[in-house]
Amino acid sequence: MASPAVSTAAHVDPDTYGKSGCINKHVEGVKKQYDTPEKLEFYAQVMGDGTDNIHFGKYDGVDLDQPGAYGKASEQMTDYMFNLAKGLVSNAVSEGGEFSYVDLGSGTGAAALRLVQMHDFITHATCLNLCEEQNVLARKRAAEIGLDGRIKVVTGTYEEAPFGDDQFDVSFSQDAFVHAFSKVKTFSEALRVTKPGGAFIFCDLMCGAGEGVSEEELATFAATNMVNDWLSPEQNVAA
Repeated sequence: MASPAVSTAAHVDPDTYGKSGCINKHVEGVKKQYDTPEKLEFYAQVMGDGTDNIHFGKYDGVDLDQPGAYGKASEQMTDYMFNLAKGLVSNAVSEGGEFSYVDLGSGTGAAALRLVQMHDFITHATCLNLCEEQNVLARKRAAEIGLDGRIKVVTGTYEEAPFGDDQFDVSFSQDAFVHAFSKVKTFSEALRVTKPGGAFIFCDLMCGAGEGVSEEELATFAATNMVNDWLSPEQNVAA
């Protein structure tokens, strides 16, 4: 007889993962969000489909019934965002030049690994991520495919990015800013480390008024997923 499925939701403690008002507690909660066994199991069961991605995706042309559909949509969003950003960069790519890219909240490095493999002109890619267990995986995967010379993985927070001003041609974040303690601070740091004439691009989970989504459901998501600064699309623009 098969063992009964265990609900990982039962292990989610709002006191750990909910809004605290304390940045230090918030940071520790974000680490637990991704580096603890119950959360890794949750993402594997709910969001994983055999790929490295735990991102929401761009589903144009993706057959939802095919294996790996979730990962394909995630990769499609990564490509769309990067190509859009690259098109906004002023004279950053030239013969013999260098192109630097940072992923803010890079997780296991899936987006960076994909982009560096696809684009030879990316000479330096940096993954900034808070969770060390994820960073270990990102470094391992980069080494396995021979990209560790072009990809650097840094442990830290995007709200206090450990980089100098005007450092990257593209600053990129895919579904990571939802965990920001302060969106204003996060956006300020992303812009600070982006070169003049460079581009900052992100996609994220936002608090909207979608059909069939109740205030209670939004509050429950925020209370169990380390969401401190839950903004609508309009509020993100204003920030």
